[in-house]
Amino acid sequence: GDLALREALRLMHDRDTRPDNREAMTLSAGWAPWRGVAARLLWDYYRLRKSGRDAMPA
Repeated sequence: GDLALREALRLMHDRDTRPDNREAMTLSAGWAPWRGVAARLLWDYYRLRKSGRDAMPA
């Protein structure tokens, strides 16, 4: 899985560790058929958090 997406999931869910691929699929299962859109939002969320900007969870 995409490391940035897994890190965004970690940040969004305020976890200490990144979800593995299986957990990431479980967390995102309810987003179908919009997982591609959710991925774009999570990449932006990750980018904003990494840059130190304030970002709202998806």
